[in-house]
Amino acid sequence: MPSTRPEGFAGQRLVVVPPPAVAEALRRAPTGELLPTDCGLFPAAVGHERRRPRGCDQLILIACLRGHGWVELAGRRHAVGAGRLVAIPPGEAHAYGADAEHPWTILWIHLAGRQVHPWLARLGLTSTAPLRDLPNSEVVAARFEAVLSALERGVAGDDLLLAAGAAWHLLATLAAAGRGAQRGIDAALDLMRERLDGHLPVVELAAVAGLSPSRFAARFRTQVGCPPLEYHLRLRLRRAAALLESGDASIASVAAAVGYTDPFYFSRRFRAVYGLSPSAWRAQRV
Repeated sequence: MPSTRPEGFAGQRLVVVPPPAVAEALRRAPTGELLPTDCGLFPAAVGHERRRPRGCDQLILIACLRGHGWVELAGRRHAVGAGRLVAIPPGEAHAYGADAEHPWTILWIHLAGRQVHPWLARLGLTSTAPLRDLPNSEVVAARFEAVLSALERGVAGDDLLLAAGAAWHLLATLAAAGRGAQRGIDAALDLMRERLDGHLPVVELAAVAGLSPSRFAARFRTQVGCPPLEYHLRLRLRRAAALLESGDASIASVAAAVGYTDPFYFSRRFRAVYGLSPSAWRAQRV
């Protein structure tokens, strides 16, 4: 029988598969590939906190549906808000908990098996970058619910196999959602490349990506490595450098082609990135 612990939070659901059943399932196919060992729902989890200085044997996934919390991993503390997923790799020292004023509501799962690390890589999450968005929280919640419901029915035979299958479905849903989010960033990058003749506001880029401006800026910086406006500036100046190399247009014309009405301001921005004035750059390259 699964261990269903007493409620610590109103409306809590929590199932822990007994260790002997886990050990037996991990020795067999297909549950040895991916196995949910613990799963739960903690609504408005006031005072929730867990610290594991030696880490955990399983991969931990936490989906924050409402409220706020935090996670400490690899020496950094990350704020966690609604619509965010946290991944804690096996063996990593960590801590996490609910915000004191607006405690989180979370669905969470522990996963073991040979496919844990490949799936973690597929999700693009690491100990230094453990958070990502949940573009469709309702769908993800339904996948968690399928795992939890299967474990609540039992941990023998078909019930455990059903829970393992539901866990595969959960991870596939999360991976597909990640590709959707990446497509949003790719769409913003495409727009940047098309619009080299002037400034692009973050709000317009965020709209193309299907994200709020703040979420877009944070995700863009994580995936690309710099803020969106800085990246667009570099694209514009790279285009200016190409124009300087390939023709004899005036500095003012090149500046106008990449959205600068003031050639002196353009020259300052160009020098800041390339270390040379536009005219010196052209002389060096011709």
